[in-house]
Amino acid sequence: MFGLSLGHIIVLAIIVLIFGPKRVSGLMGQFGKIVRDLRENLNNAKRDMGVDEVTNPINEMRDEFSRLKEETSKMGRAENTEDIKSTDEEKNKAENS
Repeated sequence: MFGLSLGHIIVLAIIVLIFGPKRVSGLMGQFGKIVRDLRENLNNAKRDMGVDEVTNPINEMRDEFSRLKEETSKMGRAENTEDIKSTDEEKNKAENS
């Protein structure tokens, strides 16, 4: 129900029984404000420290490595390996000549 497990529902019910429904709504509002402020402060700190300037190139490199890995695995699954072998043999003959 609404993405809540039975354990979540039980915890919420206990909180409502302890604090009462009016006070719980106020507490949840305060909790939401605290979480928003925390996220904003963390984003500001990351921006001030230049974390994005470091992580963006790292993410680009990771994406490039993933692409290269995929391409090399496709090459390894070539259906006709004889073509690859013959090409390698032709290269070796050309280098030795």
